[in-house]
Amino acid sequence: MSGPFTRHPEAIQVSTPWLEVARADATRPAQVAEAMQGCDGVASVLGTRFSKQPITSYSASARAIVEAMHARAIRRLIVTSSMAAADWRDPKMNWLERALITRILDRVGATLSDDLRRMERIVAGSGLDWTIMRPLGLTSMDPPTEYAIARNHIAGKQTARRDLAAAIADQLDRTADLQAAVAIATTNKTQSIPATIWREGIKPNLLGRNQ
Repeated sequence: MSGPFTRHPEAIQVSTPWLEVARADATRPAQVAEAMQGCDGVASVLGTRFSKQPITSYSASARAIVEAMHARAIRRLIVTSSMAAADWRDPKMNWLERALITRILDRVGATLSDDLRRMERIVAGSGLDWTIMRPLGLTSMDPPTEYAIARNHIAGKQTARRDLAAAIADQLDRTADLQAAVAIATTNKTQSIPATIWREGIKPNLLGRNQ
């Protein structure tokens, strides 16, 4: 089988004969192992909202995926983390950008960052051929976009979702970044950091509470 597995397969709008979507909970090893049947590699793009409550979905999923990959004898693993887990800030940020990152992401997003770090430790200790992908602030950008990668951290403001997807696909065939963390930044476009934080982090939480 090739294709994604998710708890909400109906949300995936892409339809092609080469894509098979499976329903599975990424925190349950048995379901994950079943969904992995016939796979040569695994890419996890799990995402969740900021919350002041404890978050465990990243680390729970990492444990389930690693267990299932060992059971299926699958070696290649790519997981999506975040620069928030790296405790690094671009020195070129202005004071407002740095204050927003520190006061909002490090406080409102503290439980998310903590679980990302737990996930990274689980993956790094898995013994698999892993690569951890660390985008900057994820956002949607119209094409064309260009991106750059670097080990551990990279200067920049945002990562377009299309660039993260392209970088993950590229990593499936790369061997230079095995057992390493790779940061990704979109290089030819940028958006306001305050606007990105509002649109991608704060607004979805507010809408979620009102639904």
